[in-house]
Amino acid sequence: MEEKAEIREISAPYIEDSKGPSVSAAPELSLENIPKNLLAGNDAVNALRPDSDFVRYSWDRLNDIIRTNQLGLLGRVPSDLRKYLVWKAGVIEKYGKISNFLLWERLHWGPDENLLEPKGTRLFECKSDYKILMNDFPYGFEEGIIHIVVWTKISVPKLDSGLADITPEARQTIQHFVDSTFKEALSMDSSDILWFKNWAALMSIRDLDHFHVLLNKPPVDDRLLNILSEDDNVKQKWAAIDSRVKV
Repeated sequence: MEEKAEIREISAPYIEDSKGPSVSAAPELSLENIPKNLLAGNDAVNALRPDSDFVRYSWDRLNDIIRTNQLGLLGRVPSDLRKYLVWKAGVIEKYGKISNFLLWERLHWGPDENLLEPKGTRLFECKSDYKILMNDFPYGFEEGIIHIVVWTKISVPKLDSGLADITPEARQTIQHFVDSTFKEALSMDSSDILWFKNWAALMSIRDLDHFHVLLNKPPVDDRLLNILSEDDNVKQKWAAIDSRVKV
């Protein structure tokens, strides 16, 4: 039986530095503050659980989940989930939808629609057509596992299956990008890097294409900071989930 990892308080305290409604300003954090339409599926169950019942995802477990495509098993620590849902409700109230907040405040590809127009025609052809940011509300991983999201103006080619599963060619293109951007640039072993793209039913943000990259204890130096140079407060975000990093 898998042992429960010690629950550290790594619940994305850096969000208050992001634009938009602040988590730190949200009332703590009863389900009464979360609109019922946001409490659906696994979130409706997990938001009610105590953190002490949550087992953080180890690297081995993440390997199994991603290898077997059981992405629906991924989730947040319950207290982080409640914070996320309250934050999400505030963002929707202010911006209309989450993608508007991302476009205007995080990616800076809006509100002018011309900013969302890609310069290239293929994935990763032009640097201005994608951005690499840390996930402001990462899943409940063990300490030192870094959750990154790659956002792209160019849609990732998908199979015509209704599930949003990507084509073999797109998978190969993303793998090459991940290898060159993270494995080679950070001198990491491929066994310490995972990536996945959620299928349609699991996508919380469907109108901005993106995929997830996970790094297991990347080297603590400026190389990762350089990769994430278009993000804000990266070192503070990293330090919040990795005790090796000192601010």
